[in-house]
Parts: sequence; structure tokens; C-alpha cells
Amino acid sequence: MEARGRFLGRSRLATGLWLGLAVGFAIACGWASVTAALAGTYVVQDDARQHLFWMRRYLDPGLFPGDLLADYFQSVAPWGYQLLYWLPAQVGIDPLVVGAWMPALLGLITTVLAFRVAIAIAPVPWLGFLAATQLNISLWIRDDLASATPRAFVFPLFLAFLDGVLRSSWPLTLGAIALLGLFYPQYVLVAVATLTVRAAMLAYGRYRGDGRGDRAPENLKSLRLALAGVGLGVMTLCLYKSQSSAYGPVISVEQARSLPEFVSGGRAVFFRDDWAAYWLMSHRSSLLPKAIFTPVTLIAAVVLPAIAATRRRWSILATAGPGLALLGQWILGSLLCFGMAHLVLFRLHLPGRYTQYGTMILMPIAAALVWGVGAEMLGHRAAGKWRWAARSLPVLLAAAVLLYPFSLGRFPNGQYLGGRAPAVYEFLAALPEDAVIAGMSDELDNVPTFARRSVLSAREYGIPYHWGYYAQFRDRVAATLEALYSPDLGAVAAFQERYGVDFWLLDAETFTLPYLRAEGSWMRENRWFAQFQPAFDRAIAHLQTPPGPTLANAIAAPCIVFQGSGFQVLDGSCLTQLAAAAPQGQPP
Repeated sequence: MEARGRFLGRSRLATGLWLGLAVGFAIACGWASVTAALAGTYVVQDDARQHLFWMRRYLDPGLFPGDLLADYFQSVAPWGYQLLYWLPAQVGIDPLVVGAWMPALLGLITTVLAFRVAIAIAPVPWLGFLAATQLNISLWIRDDLASATPRAFVFPLFLAFLDGVLRSSWPLTLGAIALLGLFYPQYVLVAVATLTVRAAMLAYGRYRGDGRGDRAPENLKSLRLALAGVGLGVMTLCLYKSQSSAYGPVISVEQARSLPEFVSGGRAVFFRDDWAAYWLMSHRSSLLPKAIFTPVTLIAAVVLPAIAATRRRWSILATAGPGLALLGQWILGSLLCFGMAHLVLFRLHLPGRYTQYGTMILMPIAAALVWGVGAEMLGHRAAGKWRWAARSLPVLLAAAVLLYPFSLGRFPNGQYLGGRAPAVYEFLAALPEDAVIAGMSDELDNVPTFARRSVLSAREYGIPYHWGYYAQFRDRVAATLEALYSPDLGAVAAFQERYGVDFWLLDAETFTLPYLRAEGSWMRENRWFAQFQPAFDRAIAHLQTPPGPTLANAIAAPCIVFQGSGFQVLDGSCLTQLAAAAPQGQPP
């Protein structure tokens, strides 16, 4: 056994070297992400546009006054998440700068915790490296970590929870549950479900007498910790649910099925005709995440159940029984949450969140254990001059994992977007802070972030899960379509008065059929227009019927206050004045 221990590299020096290598890889990934995030003045992570733009209020409380979009996204941000960005803002640090650095910090913490969890299950340092580095690749090929949104905190916090349970640490376990409640409350449910299953199994073992002997005190301690964790988790969930939402209720299944947003081609597609896609490989509804075998070495994880059944044959898994049991309890708890989320659909938000994030953490750990058994198996069978090859397998696996990102087209893939209209942002930023901009341009997605001005509606903010918010949002988009393509300037003026619109931001192609129908180069950006019926069909009809939309005619020319880079900005007050000055009953 001692010889095997030397072969497997369990010394403190080996631990430090392998951990250092994992941390070095994490730092490299994090630095690449920070570099991309700070590559220019007008660069932002895709999802950060929803979750961070309103935080500029921490720097300037006068921003976004009475803004439905800002108020909504602020209301759904967890308390801990808000506090983490509020504190730096008190010394003048822009939340977007914090958001640029946060993924690197979270990645580093995730790496250390993944290493700790792996070696708590099987105390072999190179397996800790393999688990942590595979997890890094899996995370950085997606944008969950890079988003610096609440879901980015799931990975380090749940790993801290697992680490606490494995080491029977009350402060770490309970602290992780509390922090999950502050940053991503839905995942407290997974922790509670995992501990409930664990407590039930431990209690059943004691009832059957399986807890007798040397492990009896340890099992009793684990049972008490599990029960304490369940209690804290339930309290945390009750506190979270007690928060009244000004934008409720949560959308019902019947409402969702009636909206085009939730079916194929919609903004938040959920219901699919393809059974396999719906249950297995869909972003919102399914059990498993996409790119589940990235990096490809994760494919080894699928044979862990078979190997776990024969773990006593392998020294690398000789003490892994409690850790493997926790992994099984975690899987069962996640499946219970997944099923519950489907049964009460949308009340627990998206079912896929309860299994997909966990799978992303579980697969690298499971694959590392399998590769460890493979190395030990090869070491047993290799003889003589081939023994060196067996002992080189950990190094070869490490090299393969480290080099794997070079085979990917884009890594890290943080989904950082560059604004394509700096001159527009500069112009809009000079407008009064209470200015409201309307239009159908996809560039409106960026205006709150880059220009710090309110938009009436924009695709990026069309999140349809709270009906109190989305019903208003949907009305705004439909009304914008009606006014934008109306042949009556009086209707435009009435729309501006109703919604407090001060300016219009228009693409040069706004009044063309390919743009409105989402054809050609506009297909991806503008296909969501068709969700808003009957306003969309009426807009098509107005565009095809002379004299056409009044804003497309020469009448708009006196009201253009900015033009360039393929965009126009129209002054709403000018349009109102023109509508008022027009002879009654005649077009302006």
C-alpha cells in the first residue's frame, strides 16, 4: 500500500505542485477573461447587460428614474449579490469594472474548492488537479462564470457546501448554505434536498445497525450536520419566499403555452415538440447541459457507477465510500428538485437550473476518479520497462487537459460584446438623465449600459417569467410597433405622451420589409418582432400601403438630432409639435 501511495503521489510536495498547476491554469483563464472584458470602453458581457446596468444607480442615484426595466432587475437581484457590487461603488468603483474582475476571482475560488472536494473523496493530488482543471475548461467554454451574474456564484458556493459536508465542517457547510441564499436562493433547495436524502440514509443506517463500530460517532456527527443544514436551508428558503414581489405573480403554465415567447423561435423558448431535446438537451427544461463532454476527457465519468461498485479493489478509492455516497445523495437530491420544478412549473423558475449546474460540477470530479482508477489499473498490469509508461499517465493526462483549450475555436468564451455605435452612445449620454428612448433597434440593448439612459423596451430585457413586469413590457413593445409604423403622426405623439418617450433611436433600415420581417442579415436580431401580434401584422400592412409610416417620410427630417453610423435619433418633442401644427384631419 505504501508503494502504491508513492505511485499515486500523495505527498505534501505533490499536493502543492498539483494545486499550483491548477491555480496557474485558473489564473490564465481568468486573466484572458479580464483582458476581454476591459478591451474597450464599450465592451460588456452579454447577460451583464440585464443584471449590472441598473447598478450604476449606486454611483449616481439620479439614473433611470421611474425606469420599469431598471426597477424590475433590481427587484429580482439577490441581497448578497447587490451588496457585493454596492460596497465597491461606495468608493467610486464602477459595477461593470467589478463585473469584469469578478469571474477571475470566482474561477480561482472554484478551482481551489474543486481541488479540495476531489481530494476529500480520494486523497490523490493529481486527481484534484484533473478535477479542477476539467471544471475550469467546462466553465470557461460557457458564459455562466464570465457573466458575473448570480448564477456565477453557484459553482464556488456549492463546492464549498460539498467540501463542508465531506469534512463534517459545520461552519463551512452552514456558511455555504447561507451564502447560497444570499446569492442564488434557488440552489438552496438542492442543498436541502441533498442533506435530506443524506439524513434519511444515515438515520436508516443507524436504525438497521449499520452505524455500529468505529464509524458510529462519525455517522452521528454527519447526521446532526445534515439535520442542521436542512433546518438552516428551510429557514433561508422561507425568508426568500417571504419577500413580496411588486412584479408578481409568476407566469402560469397556461399563460406561457399561449405566448409565442415560450415556443420554438421565441425569446424564451421552453416548450419543444422534440421529446429528447425537451428532457435531455435543452437550455431551460432539460436534465443535462449542452457540451456535457467538454473537455472530451469528461466522457470517463459515465463509467464511475460501475467502478464504484468495485471500489475496494482500488487503493485510489479505498477511502472514497463516504464521498461517493455524497455524490449519489447529491444526484438524487438534484433529481428531486428537477422533478418538483417541472411539477410546479415556473414557480421554482427553470427546472434545468437544478441539474445542469450540478452536472457541470459533478462530471469533472467523477471523470477524475475514473482516470485515477485507470492509472492504477495500468500500473498494476505494466511490468519491467513499461512501468515508466504507467507512471507517466498522470502527466500525460495533465498535458492533454492543459492543451485541450487550444483545440477549441474560442476559449475562454465569455460572450463579451462590443458596442458598434460609440457616437450614438456619446450623444445619448449627453441627454438629460430622465430621457427615455424608444425604437426597435437591437442597439437599444446596449443603451442602458453604455449611455446610462432609459429605454422604453429592448429585446435583452424581455424576460417573461414575472407577469407583473412582462405584461407591461409586452404592451410597450406592441405599442412601439404600432406607433413606429403608423401613417398618423398624431398616433406617434399620443404614444410619446402615454409612455413619456423623449427620443427615437432608429436603424437606417427600420422602414424596410427585410428588417421588419427579420430576413437576411436582420434575421437573428429582429425575429422577436413577430411575437407581438396583431401589432406586427399591422406594421407590415402600414409599411406596404402608401403613404407608409409617417416617421419614414420627409416629415421626420426636421426632427433628426443625430445621424451617423447607420442610425438616426429623432426628437420626440419636435414630432409632437409637428403633429399639433398639422391641420386637423390632414396628415402633417
